[in-house]
Amino acid sequence: MKSVPVTYLLWFFFGLHYIYLGKIGTQFLYWITAGGLGIWAIIDLFRIPGMVEAKNNATYISVQRRG
Repeated sequence: MKSVPVTYLLWFFFGLHYIYLGKIGTQFLYWITAGGLGIWAIIDLFRIPGMVEAKNNATYISVQRRG
């Protein structure tokens, strides 16, 4: 399970929140655009709880399908 506080820490200090959530391609775009020149970074501030919930739900469904 991914954690919202850990995701915020990674977002704030390193900008690595997408890697933590398993979105490596999105992380690359985030880096090359410098967080959308800061706009994307600010939007992510509000999106992080939903992104963590979506990742945790996807993980839960994947585990349930395996058995």
